[in-house]
Amino acid sequence: MNEISNNLKACWLLADIGPYHVARFEATAELGDLVVVDAGMNISTAYESAATKSYTAVPVEGTVAKTLDAIAPDVLVVMGWGYHSVREAALWALKNKIPVVTMSDSQLEGQPRSLLRDFLKRGLIGSYDAVLCAGTRAQRYMEYFGKSPECLFSGMDVVDNSHFAGALDAAVAERLAFSQQHQLPQRYILSVNRFVAQKNLSGLLRAFAHYVAQGQAGALNLVIAGDGLLRNELIDLIDELGLQEVVFLIGKVAYADLPMLYACAEVFVITSNSHAETWGLTVNEAMAAGLPVFVSSSCGCCEDLVEDGINGWVFNANEVEALAAHFIAIERRGYDLQAMGRASSRIIQCWSPALFARNFWRTVHYASANYRLASRRGRLSLKLIDLLSKR
Repeated sequence: MNEISNNLKACWLLADIGPYHVARFEATAELGDLVVVDAGMNISTAYESAATKSYTAVPVEGTVAKTLDAIAPDVLVVMGWGYHSVREAALWALKNKIPVVTMSDSQLEGQPRSLLRDFLKRGLIGSYDAVLCAGTRAQRYMEYFGKSPECLFSGMDVVDNSHFAGALDAAVAERLAFSQQHQLPQRYILSVNRFVAQKNLSGLLRAFAHYVAQGQAGALNLVIAGDGLLRNELIDLIDELGLQEVVFLIGKVAYADLPMLYACAEVFVITSNSHAETWGLTVNEAMAAGLPVFVSSSCGCCEDLVEDGINGWVFNANEVEALAAHFIAIERRGYDLQAMGRASSRIIQCWSPALFARNFWRTVHYASANYRLASRRGRLSLKLIDLLSKR
């Protein structure tokens, strides 16, 4: 970040920290003074995987307001507005005249509109000074609610690409040993999901059944990693469709083992049919591991990460026959999967923790330089949304 003299202290408050945050923390702290506040009290597990900590990480002590008083940041950064602790932090910043940055991967596509909700949200979003967006769809969302393009920056949803690329050069014997250990089939399509309705795993199974009815028996298998409340329903559907010999539910896979799981697959597929899939970080993971990606048009990342015919395809999750046709082409080697995998590796290098860090600080500096006291409507919207969320 050579163009900016970074003398600001940024406090980034999160209420839901995952392992993928660690690479973002590290990259961001290399470029400036970062304090991470874990409002979800997961601090003991969230940071253990970081070998070194160039950032300061603290839990909430007492209240969010008291914690922020002690940190005294120049700019507050929050994730969206869905948690009470985040809204409490934003209200603290408004009271103390501290610029606020929010991060968002929300998208307009497929979302029902409500006049009251949109009115409140427009006021709420107007109270933020700058936004770090996931990508193209999130920027459109923010512009719809009145934010000018100048205060919008991209690159929020990234993963540790180097971790997932770690098995790209694994020897054949190493991959074979991993496959045998995890009882994986020889050729497989991979999907990594929570077993929840929005992932549309029933649609994936039906598309695969449609392929099996036309393809060569046993030539291509489907491996689904993950777990959740719908597991028994999926097992029943697999039995109903007669897919017991070609579909493998392998459960949750450890973060350390994911690179090899991706490396042994032919392609990656995600079939979410809900626009609640605001991005789809497993697509980043698969691309970093050098896989072609077949991505539902409901996924927020599809416009930024997928180039049709180059590193994968975007498809309509409700069109079972169209997805099955892709599976047939994969089985019959109708696609140059190696070239598509190389394209995935190339494209995802632009979506890295380094990009996140640069644009994090660009967003922070924009907010600091262009700070204006939030309107009364913005403050009221924030308070009303917080009040309604408690009901």
